[in-house]
Amino acid sequence: MKTRFSQLLSVSLLGLMITACSPMRFSQYSGSRRLWPVVLESMAETSFSLPVYRSWPDKPYDIIGSVRFEDPNQSWDDGVIRDAVSEAKKRRGNAIIIRYGSEFGVGGTIGAADDPSVWIQNQITALVIRWKAKEVLDAEASALQGFKETFRARHPDISQNGALFDSAIEYLQWQGVNLDPGAAAEKLSQILREIQSSKDAEFNGKWLYRCQVRRSRLTSSSGDSFRGIGLVTLKEGALTIVSTQGPAEVTFSGSFDKGRLTGKMGIGATSINCDGVGSKEKISLSGQGQVADGTIQANLVFLR
Repeated sequence: MKTRFSQLLSVSLLGLMITACSPMRFSQYSGSRRLWPVVLESMAETSFSLPVYRSWPDKPYDIIGSVRFEDPNQSWDDGVIRDAVSEAKKRRGNAIIIRYGSEFGVGGTIGAADDPSVWIQNQITALVIRWKAKEVLDAEASALQGFKETFRARHPDISQNGALFDSAIEYLQWQGVNLDPGAAAEKLSQILREIQSSKDAEFNGKWLYRCQVRRSRLTSSSGDSFRGIGLVTLKEGALTIVSTQGPAEVTFSGSFDKGRLTGKMGIGATSINCDGVGSKEKISLSGQGQVADGTIQANLVFLR
């Protein structure tokens, strides 16, 4: 009995030692399969055993989870990055994306579920990603095309605006909605009808928007994108925008004169000066401002 107890104790102590020696904590992603951001041009560090990105990759992928260093104040030098890469390889990841901001789950880290004001915090995480196989991409493209054709055939009255139609579908994909002819088609119909039926005069009504934000520091930069629906009101040259759906509070307050917009844009707790242009079907705003340890740039595009 004593020998058996000693063996069990040794195994338990060994497990504790292994856990204590591991500097990385892995968080499994268990949410829906979202439309993760992809950029046209990207760069990755190739001196590690897996590619290390500091911006979004340039090809489609799935997120497996994220890893973070146990000490939130530890700077990510080459040794820490190697530990993160090693943990990612254990999870059968193909690359990691280093991100800035506290880890409130993967959705919060990339700005898909929480207020972007979390970017102000210093916690660094790395998203563990896996590239999508060609057969998966082909199947997704075929399913998307079939969904569009079926929807257009059933709802020709609300699918004529191609830009709005495609943007609304991307909004559903970004939310993790599976594109099927039942529930997804019903949600898409509700969004398009809500936006098109709310049109009042040149600007007033509901608009679909997408927002891209980039945060720059002295030695690093990071970006996020998210989508939502906002209410636009124009009265006597004063234009205001308030988000009604989306992961963060998005606002604009300013003036409109002969197609030009000037004012202040608010994203979460951050407010910056911005300007842009607007027409009856599209509003585009961009701005830049100072934050605690760097600058922030934001672009908002509204469609209806």
